Amino acid sequence: MSHIVLRIKQPELERPYKTPGGMFTSGISLVLSLIAMTGVYAFDPSAFFMTMGLFLIGGVYYGLYSRNKLVASSAEEEFAMLSLAEQDLNANTN
Repeated sequence: MSHIVLRIKQPELERPYKTPGGMFTSGISLVLSLIAMTGVYAFDPSAFFMTMGLFLIGGVYYGLYSRNKLVASSAEEEFAMLSLAEQDLNANTN
């Protein structure tokens, strides 16, 4: 789903990797994953609810903490963070 949303919201964004089949294959994988989730629910509802609980916990963790810590706001910020990390590594090895 995120691949489809990104392609719609930012079609001009330069991407180092192109997904084979583009949004078509992403759409197929989304439909197949929804079918698989339906199958899990039909086979064992408790496993489905445990999986949904884990997704919810992960979403809350990301929303409250990781969103501001793990992802840079722009490509320039990301490159600056990488440069600082590389400098720290070089300083620690010397």
